[in-house]
Parts: sequence; structure tokens; C-alpha cells
Amino acid sequence: MWKFRKFVAGVCLVILFYAPVILAETEAKTSENEKNYTLSEMVVTATRTDKKIDEAPASVSVITKQDIERFHIDTLDEALKYEAGLYVNRSKALASSLASVSMRGLYGQERTLVMLDGVPLNRGYSGGVAWNMVSMENVERIEIIRGPASALYGGNAMGGVINIITSMPTKTEVGGRLGYGTNQTLSYGAHAGDRYDRLSLRVGYENEDTAGFVNSLVTRSKSAGSGSLTGGYGITNTSGDPVWVVGDK
Repeated sequence: MWKFRKFVAGVCLVILFYAPVILAETEAKTSENEKNYTLSEMVVTATRTDKKIDEAPASVSVITKQDIERFHIDTLDEALKYEAGLYVNRSKALASSLASVSMRGLYGQERTLVMLDGVPLNRGYSGGVAWNMVSMENVERIEIIRGPASALYGGNAMGGVINIITSMPTKTEVGGRLGYGTNQTLSYGAHAGDRYDRLSLRVGYENEDTAGFVNSLVTRSKSAGSGSLTGGYGITNTSGDPVWVVGDK
């Protein structure tokens, strides 16, 4: 019995001595295997098939979820304004739910096709897009194809294509956000999602309010004469000319 106990104790000592070495080798091999199987970044919008980004027959940019989180981007059009060749106009800031996005070479938002998971978002009459209808919490990546793509996507794609790809929950997830700024501007939201076998489901709610943002000023041009201006303040208009603000609509 004593010899058996000594044998068991010896085996335990050997395991304790070699376990860290074995574990380190296993982790190294696992890391090496993971490195060997890392795939190149793929895009689907350029040809409607999976393509490596450096093999796509077009000028392609990809905005990832990590980019969105790193730059603290709150709206879709804000993410696009940092891309070369894209022009974003949100003239009324928070009040502009229909910001204008166009691409270099073909002015007008009706000439840039915007899709959500391959489904067009452009309005039939004006070609505009309600950018606020998609929560940034749901965006996995944004693929931008510059140049004419009407052969694949139709008339709205004369200038290019913007495809917003949403993320699918792979496990139970719950999140939220809260922000506060000048003029009593408050933004908040919450979302929850889960995966059930082959079904992914996410629900959410978000809202933005502001108490002090003036979205439509009433101005009068200044003219020469005696007297003083009261009841307002001076600014310059879009042309750089001085005007006097007398109120807002």
C-alpha cells in the first residue's frame, strides 16, 4: 500500500511539473492554427458574389463595426462622411432625418443606391434615404462601391452603391447607450438579442430629443442707414454675406 501511494504521488508530481509546458505548447499550436486559417476580408456588393477586397473589379471601401465604435459614430451618414469621394450634407443637424449623400462624379442622392442587406432604401419619388431608420447598434459593416454599377443594380447606382450589412446575434446579448449634449440634447437607446438554433432575433428602441436647436432661421439683409439693430443677432449666410437673425420658423 505504501509503494502504491508513493507511485501515485510521483505521478501527480510529474503531471504538475509538465502540465504548464503541455498547456503552453497546446496554446501555441492553437494560436498557430488560428493564424493559418485567418481569411482575407471579403466583399459581396461589388459583384454580388464573395470576392477578396483586393480582387474586386471596383473601388471598394469597407467600414467595420470596430471603426464605428472607435470613432464613436452615431448615425450612418456620419460614418460615410469620412470616406473619400462621398459628400454628406446634413443641413439641420439632429433635425435632418433625410441627410443627402452623393458620390463624386454624379451629383444627387438619387444617383447613389443605398441598400440594407441588399434591399434598396432609396425612396421612389425623391431618391432620398431615411438614414435615421437604421440603428448603429445593428450595423456590422458598410460596403461602399464607387463608380457606375447600374448593370448590376439598376438606375439608382449610376454614381455608386452603399450596402449596409446588419449583424446577427450569435448568443444572448443586451446593451444600451445614453448621451447628453448642449441645448438639452438627449439621446438614448437599448437593444436585446438572442439566437435560437437557426433563428437570430434582435429588438431595440432609441430616441433623440433636443430643446434648443434652431432648425430654420428667419433673416433680413443689412442695409446702410442711421440707427441701431435690436432684437436679434448678426451672422453670415451660406454665401458669406452678413445678415441679421430676427427669429426662427
